[in-house]
Amino acid sequence: MEITSERFSRWLFLAMLAGMSLFFTVHVDAGYLSLKRIVVNVCLLALLAIWGRDALKKETVEIRFSPLIKPLVALVVAGAISLMGAFNPYEGLALWLQWLDALLLVFLVANLFDKKIIPPAVNLLLGVGLVVALYGLAQEFGLDWVRHIAPHTPFSTLGNVNWAAQFLVVLCPLALVTLISESDFGKRLFAGISLALMLIHLFLTHSRGGWLAVVISFLFILYNLFFANPERKLLTDGVRNKIILIALLLVIGFVSLLILKPGILRSGNNTRLQIWRSGIRIWFDNPVKGVGPGNFKLVYPKYRLSGERAITSKNIQVDQAHNEFLQFLTDTGFLGFLAFIYFIYALFQLSRTALSQPDNPGYLLNLGLVGALLGVLVHSLFSFPLQNPASLTGFITVAALLTKSSGQEPGFVVGNRYLFGCFFKIGLYSLCIFSLFFQLKSVVGDYWFTRGQIESKTGRIGASITSLQKSVANYPFNFRPWFLLGYVQSKAGNYQEAAGSYEYGHSLNPNFYLTRYQLGNIYTRLKRFQEAIMEYDYSLSLVPEQPLVMEARSKALVLQKTPLDDKTEIPDLTRDLTSKVAPPSQEIQDKVEKAREYEKNGEWEKAIVEYKAVYSLDPGLIMTKFSLGMVYLKLERLDEALFNFNLVARTTELPPAPRSDAYNQVGYVYFLKKDFVKAENNFFQALKLAPQNMRAFQYLGNLYYAQGRKKKALTAWKQALTLSPGNQLLINNVKLLEEQLAQ
Repeated sequence: MEITSERFSRWLFLAMLAGMSLFFTVHVDAGYLSLKRIVVNVCLLALLAIWGRDALKKETVEIRFSPLIKPLVALVVAGAISLMGAFNPYEGLALWLQWLDALLLVFLVANLFDKKIIPPAVNLLLGVGLVVALYGLAQEFGLDWVRHIAPHTPFSTLGNVNWAAQFLVVLCPLALVTLISESDFGKRLFAGISLALMLIHLFLTHSRGGWLAVVISFLFILYNLFFANPERKLLTDGVRNKIILIALLLVIGFVSLLILKPGILRSGNNTRLQIWRSGIRIWFDNPVKGVGPGNFKLVYPKYRLSGERAITSKNIQVDQAHNEFLQFLTDTGFLGFLAFIYFIYALFQLSRTALSQPDNPGYLLNLGLVGALLGVLVHSLFSFPLQNPASLTGFITVAALLTKSSGQEPGFVVGNRYLFGCFFKIGLYSLCIFSLFFQLKSVVGDYWFTRGQIESKTGRIGASITSLQKSVANYPFNFRPWFLLGYVQSKAGNYQEAAGSYEYGHSLNPNFYLTRYQLGNIYTRLKRFQEAIMEYDYSLSLVPEQPLVMEARSKALVLQKTPLDDKTEIPDLTRDLTSKVAPPSQEIQDKVEKAREYEKNGEWEKAIVEYKAVYSLDPGLIMTKFSLGMVYLKLERLDEALFNFNLVARTTELPPAPRSDAYNQVGYVYFLKKDFVKAENNFFQALKLAPQNMRAFQYLGNLYYAQGRKKKALTAWKQALTLSPGNQLLINNVKLLEEQLAQ
């Protein structure tokens, strides 16, 4: 059988759709995004070569432009302008090249294929979804043959549960429509199994935004089937029965899953609101051009709100704004945001045209394609599906297929010479090859970075340094390997080299406070305490009141005042230095007494002022933060209370008992915030440190009672009662609950 250009390009296109999501990676950090981008890049470059070769053989060529071309060009141009103004454009090139690939993909689908490509492409996407879901379910139950990274975490081949949910949102509407419209029993069975497994996998990801997006897209599809065209009977009785059967099976599956995993709906609160507020501040400071694609994660630490630090109680890395509209505002400014709105408007016009022809035999398939686009845009309000190469490529592919189906492809005829000048002499191939080269270099750099990371964790410091040096040699503009290289070099005692690595990493990401913190640690080890304190102050200017840095700074101050000689060994900063701290001065004791007096009189704001003054005089008195947390709790300022309790709970120098009390208070604050998962975890942590902590058992019982888990609540309260036999409140609670359970 002869392999024609048309047949080869068709199979290459389908291979790209499979490869964009099924490409396995050894480790979550091992270039999981770059590898998938390369799969897409190689396929698009080959498809472009096929089209260019065939076009140059003809005397004249008809070039067809999709309605999406202009808005995609606007997005690419806006991204390029933003990159020019970014302080670190290298981090954004990969994201910008994704949109360039999207532009090329739409152009090639318009010019290489006809409507016959749509059914096999949709069926292949459903097959990919089936494999992704099966692998995700296996991971959920502890089976992972490729990557043993996070047990019982169903991220499948996408590297992260959020990215898995983003990809499934694209596919679920297509599976629903295929199940409804397909007449062949085998294909219908295949679509039904794919849909059921993808929905279960989506459920296991705990993505509330993903579920909302799928529900809205399903409702949109069902509305158009039942109500949008009353004069046109789109559904036969058989199809209606299918829909009823689908709904029944989904309800049965959902209930079964709840029985098997009753705790799956207890999803914790998140920090999206805090991230959005910080993102708006970033945009206000960069309104026209933004900070550049990919630069959000680099500037975010500077804008991170103290409320978010209090909620998370750790330095989480935020790479995206968790809202695509806000992402375009922060990354590309108002120019990019307008281009994105233009792109959405073009999708709306395309969808309206596709659904305006209910008599069209392909109407149901068009409905599924539009539903998929709608689901992704809804999910974009709460997540970042257009930053993920798999879901972005799927989204753009669906849009391109809808263009083919609706027939919106105006074209014009050009001659070979003009065609050659337009598309090749101006460097289209050069641009694609540059894109591929850049991403290959980043993959090699990511490989050596991951290898160095693993070697560092296993204690092979010398091998880790070698691997990380190869990483920065291949991809010198990536911040992460420079930071890790500095850390490993400091572990090996190469302090001067480590300082140089940290300094270069700081030039790539000047807003990451841990870089200056680590430099402070190095100067402390070198007994250059004044420089160490300056570095800690720099770090605190980026993230005020960061507990880790404040603690290190106070230890450096203690060492600076301690007589040292050349033989003095500087202890590791994680060791206990409390023996070097002098007893509280009379001034501190007076302020503590005054603060307690204010508390008795209910003068909370004055008590806060005194406690803060005590801590500023002696940061070693860490329990001052516990007292502050209690005052904030009385004022119902929960975020500030949480921040102070967390600081005490995570101070390893303290004995177990006060840390247990602090964890208990952290759990209580989360209980008040109705974040029951985090509350339960902190109560358990309190009991782990102090198994006789009566209050932790009491609060745990309150938590279970609020959740309706009455038997567990009774057990917890009885345990608390054994530790405090005369507690009348516990006695009443146990008696009341036993009566309720007996009824």
